[in-house]
Amino acid sequence: MNIKKIKKITPTFTAVITTADLEDNSKGEIILLNKNKGDTSNIQQVVAVGSMVNTIKVGDIVHINPTRFGKPKYKEGSLKDGVIENNFMVEYNIPTIEVNGKDFLFIQDRDIDYIIDEYE
Repeated sequence: MNIKKIKKITPTFTAVITTADLEDNSKGEIILLNKNKGDTSNIQQVVAVGSMVNTIKVGDIVHINPTRFGKPKYKEGSLKDGVIENNFMVEYNIPTIEVNGKDFLFIQDRDIDYIIDEYE
């Protein structure tokens, strides 16, 4: 089967689909990478849930926990007093899926820390 473009999806079991809204990271907050298209906010809106997801519903604003998607990385060090130091950092890369030309995050319900009930 040759699928060119996905138009609609339904996640299964405990899978959750959220928006993949980008964020300005000038505040130095933890961000998630979206296929190198930019910094993705860890606050997203749920657009679809699997059949076994009980506490999260479509439309909820959620905080995503990026821990499971972190990969250790070393930033090239600098020469300081004759010693080269490598700077350890963690890069986060959450799986995305494209539906109707728009990216969405494809995660599990356990990747969501909490639902945001009120916000400004």
